[in-house]
Amino acid sequence: MRTYHLAILGLAASLVQALPTPSVYRPFKPPKGKGGDATTGNSGDANGGHVVNSGWNIYNGPGANKAGNGGISWTGDAIAGDGGFFGGNGGNAKSGNSGDANGGSVINQGGNIYNGPGANKAGNGGVSVSGTAIGGDAHRKRGYKPFKGADATSGNAASANGKGVYNTGWVIANGPNANKGENGGFSITGPAVGGDGLFSGGDATSGNANNANGGPVVNKGGYIINGPGANKAGNGGVSVSGPAYGGNAGP
Repeated sequence: MRTYHLAILGLAASLVQALPTPSVYRPFKPPKGKGGDATTGNSGDANGGHVVNSGWNIYNGPGANKAGNGGISWTGDAIAGDGGFFGGNGGNAKSGNSGDANGGSVINQGGNIYNGPGANKAGNGGVSVSGTAIGGDAHRKRGYKPFKGADATSGNAASANGKGVYNTGWVIANGPNANKGENGGFSITGPAVGGDGLFSGGDATSGNANNANGGPVVNKGGYIINGPGANKAGNGGVSVSGPAYGGNAGP
C-alpha cells in the first residue's frame, strides 16, 4: 500500500512539472500615431514686363507702349493628416508664401518725347494668393490619453500692384488716350483652420496680405502736353487676409 501511495505522489509531481509556467498578463495597446505634417513650397514672381524708352528724341506712333499684366502666383493648399484612431496628434499644416504679381511699368526718359495715339498703358496687377492650411484632427479612443489638434498657418501673399507711367524729359507730348496707370490686382492669403483636439484645439494663423495699389502717372519736364484722354492713374485692387479658425477642444 505504501508503495502505491508513493507512486501516485511521484506521478502528480511529474505532471505539475510538465505544466507550462503561466505568463504575466499584459493588456493590449492599440497602435497610435501622429498625423503627417503638410507644407507647401513658396511660389515665385509672376510680374508683367516693363516698357522702357530711353533716348534724346523718342517717338513711338499709334498704339505706342503697353506694359505686361501681372500673372498668377499661387501656392498650393497644405492639408495635414489626422492622428491615429487610437490616439495621436494631428499633423501641422503650413502653406507657402506666394510671389509678386505686379503689372509692368512704362518708362519714357529723354529730351523730346512724343508717343502718339494710344500712347502709354501700364500693366494691371495680377493675382498673388497663398494656399489654404488645414491642420489635422487629433483622435482618442475611450480610456486613452487625449491629444492636441494641430496648428495651421497660411503663408503670406505678396504684392499685386498695378504699375504706372513715368515720363521724364524736357519736352513731353503724349497725344490722344495719353497715359494710363493700371489697376491693382488681388493679394489674398488663404484661410487657416486649426485641427480639433480632445483637450485643446489647434492654433490657426493666417498670413499677411500685401499691397494691391493702383499705378501712378508721373510727368516731369520743362514743357508737358498730354492731349485728349491725358492721364489716368490706376484704381486700388483687393488686399485680403484670410480667416483663421482655431480648432475645437472636445470632451
